[in-house]
Amino acid sequence: MLGVKWSQVQILSARPKTALISGFSSDLVSGSSPGLPDHPEHAATITQVLAIPPKRTIRTIIEFLAPVEVDALLAAPDCTTWTGRRDHALLAMTAQTGRRISEICSLTHDDVHLGTGPHVACTGKGRRQRVTPLTRATVSTMTTYLAERNTRPGSALFCGSHGQHLSRDALEHRLAKHVATAGQFLCHKRDCTRYQQGGPVRDIVSWIRRRDNFSISEPLVIDGKTIRGEKQQAVWDVLLSCDHFGHQTAEPDWDPKEGPRHQKGKNRRRGLDDMLEVVAQGDPDKENYWRRMYAEDHPEPAPFVYCYTCARGRSIVAYERVGWLEPKPKPAKPRPSPRKSLERRLKKLEAEAAELRERLKGLPDQH
Repeated sequence: MLGVKWSQVQILSARPKTALISGFSSDLVSGSSPGLPDHPEHAATITQVLAIPPKRTIRTIIEFLAPVEVDALLAAPDCTTWTGRRDHALLAMTAQTGRRISEICSLTHDDVHLGTGPHVACTGKGRRQRVTPLTRATVSTMTTYLAERNTRPGSALFCGSHGQHLSRDALEHRLAKHVATAGQFLCHKRDCTRYQQGGPVRDIVSWIRRRDNFSISEPLVIDGKTIRGEKQQAVWDVLLSCDHFGHQTAEPDWDPKEGPRHQKGKNRRRGLDDMLEVVAQGDPDKENYWRRMYAEDHPEPAPFVYCYTCARGRSIVAYERVGWLEPKPKPAKPRPSPRKSLERRLKKLEAEAAELRERLKGLPDQH
């Protein structure tokens, strides 16, 4: 009836399969598709299609690079060649501005302004105008690069051999090459210390919304014993007491109005001292987290989480001022009320009249 075999749906991955099933359900409910016969004998088939649950997916975690890894990646291109110098400038601008691949590929040399208030401007996702300041290091790199780039044809900022814009595939190919060169300095293992960085423990002040996807936690194994098996939980976006945003996991059927559910002491598998020694390992943030967990009888979900934004802020030891992109607007002076204006003018005239009277007194009378 739908023109698509179920065997064709089964070979799809999670997201396309969910989108396809949602489209089927929308057409079956509304009856707006011209290919659907409007006959009651198909009610059983329609009911079966509407009963198909969506495929649950795991949300991909966006990784980040440590400063030493960024330096290793910037040092990977061979700056003795034109393509190496171009790639170095490309990576330097991308690492500093956080541009998307599509934005980097579409840049022209007119989009970069290296004078007062250096910045790069482009039309980003959703046709939004994005203007990002440039630091002194990036300005120095781009100045050297543009002096050589302007001798080549085309208007693309990061161009190919004939002056054309780089394609997405070409950029990904160049990036993969430099990542392989700097691979010994890049960490992709979960046991790396940079993946174990927590942050200060902050209270959750607001449960904003529940995400559509679910989080599947890995089994917790300590000393070869499985303490907790694989668990599926809902993901909530939350507002923390430090005004930063974070996320917390909870049971799929949990509602914030219920409040946290507590586990009594008999359900604890390890003592606090063991947890501090095995899990916290001297980290003050983790020690604070587990002390609160045990003091409040292991609330689920916990009304507090690590704030990774505050943790990132700890690593900022200095900042560089880049100035205003445009002249700083002068604040408008408040206009006085008409009454005050008249009073001020009257006082000025009275003072002038008093001065004239004094001058008249000193003059002789004329008859």
